[in-house]
Amino acid sequence: MGVIVNSIIFLITRTLKNKFKNMLRKPSMVILYLFFILFFGYSIVLTVLNPPALPTSAKPQWLLVFFTVYLMFFYFGGITKGLSSGSSFFEMSDVNLLFGAPVNPKQILGYGILSQAGKSLIGGLFLLLQGTTFASLGLNTIHLFLFFGAYVLALLICEFMSLAIYMITNQHERRKKIVKVIAILPILVLAVSYLRKYLEIGDYKETLFSILEDGSLKLLPIVGWTTEGLRTYLAGNMAAAGFNILLTLLLGIFFIAVIILYNSDYYEDVLVATETSFEKKRALTEGNINAVSKTPKKVNKGNKRLAGIGAQAILYKHLLESSRNNRFSLLDGSSLFMIAGANIAAYFNKESMTMLIILAASFYLQCFLIGTGRGLKELYTHYIYLIPESSFNKIIWSNGEIILKHILESFLMFLPALIFTNWNPVIALLCAIARSCFSIYLIAANMLSQRIFQNIISQGLLLFIYLLFIMFTMVPGFIALLIAYTANALSVGLILLSLWEIILSVLFFFFSRGVLHASDMPTMQRKN
Repeated sequence: MGVIVNSIIFLITRTLKNKFKNMLRKPSMVILYLFFILFFGYSIVLTVLNPPALPTSAKPQWLLVFFTVYLMFFYFGGITKGLSSGSSFFEMSDVNLLFGAPVNPKQILGYGILSQAGKSLIGGLFLLLQGTTFASLGLNTIHLFLFFGAYVLALLICEFMSLAIYMITNQHERRKKIVKVIAILPILVLAVSYLRKYLEIGDYKETLFSILEDGSLKLLPIVGWTTEGLRTYLAGNMAAAGFNILLTLLLGIFFIAVIILYNSDYYEDVLVATETSFEKKRALTEGNINAVSKTPKKVNKGNKRLAGIGAQAILYKHLLESSRNNRFSLLDGSSLFMIAGANIAAYFNKESMTMLIILAASFYLQCFLIGTGRGLKELYTHYIYLIPESSFNKIIWSNGEIILKHILESFLMFLPALIFTNWNPVIALLCAIARSCFSIYLIAANMLSQRIFQNIISQGLLLFIYLLFIMFTMVPGFIALLIAYTANALSVGLILLSLWEIILSVLFFFFSRGVLHASDMPTMQRKN
């Protein structure tokens, strides 16, 4: 028993040691990590030293609302994975070495859970950088760490749920339908409850806070229980807070029990998800994008055609692929979510200030959702390198499809609301233009990171450095907007912001053109 435990401890320590050695071989990465550690430490110290501001009645509630919505993405993501290939706590190296070792499967599962917990901790570090935000809401450092712990706990249990769902529903279509109903039913009940109260109150914000305060979120497993635990703690009801957290922990224990007891040998189920993830990584490493995007669903014929000469042909190819893979052509699920969210917010709050709120919120979300589309995928294959044109032209045309997508998305977020609001049409148009330019700027920044780091920077811990880079480079534009707003010249500020975004985009695209000069550079690091 002691030998087995020591072996697993040795495996964990050796893995961390090898990762540290690999990082030391890249001086630029060491500098970036040191910069992140210093900034992270400064943020924590600042949070501890600065006293919280006087709380308001609404702000903490908004924090709980946003926290709930954010966790919902992981909740439904876990259900979706569970109904398809399941989740995995292991790498392919674990499958090859641990699964064949004379070690108790329960202890190996414990190792996988610890590994996944570590990943969840790293993924939630961005919350600890929100100390200033928490202080402005009247919350202290303890509250910050409680939200961090709740986030990690919910994320970990969603992973357990995903694997448990896969083990129960694998090759059982009827069970999959039952799981879908169980997952959707609480959302429908909550939506009906909200609609009923909205008809009574008549104000969407008051209705939202009413739903939050009466404990209706307890209808949502994991997400609602976690948020309700935080809400009752902030309200001073420690017994209710402890009950909700205990309920969440018991559900996690139930999922672990299902994984252990439902099938005495869970290796086969874990292997499916691990192999699926590994094959995608290997396909990307080898430049086989088609293998990654293979799907059993029916593909539309498409309403576009191949056209263009030279680098222009890449744009038409991407447009054709979008029309074949998506019934809304350029607009995918995230686009429809952003458009619907912006117009719903405008409908319930028709004040002109709502435009700036929507613009600021979309800026923040775009930092995480922008990606680089098919333009980045072109770098994994050899065709773009064979086109006899300048690197700058090829980079621009290869990103043309996602640029058009975000321009269309931006205009649909602001202009339709003019029908049912009293917004200034000029300001709405300028907000759409500013968001379009910001999207192009983010695409250019991602391409530049590909040139410098030989990988997209928005991965892992580098996400924080990416966000800091975005924030610092955009400071002049935001300052110009703020000055113009205080001088009652909002339109001038939006124009200056858009011009700054265009200047940065052109510079970043120009500096990233060298990404096509190194056709043998690793575009995806193989971990296994």
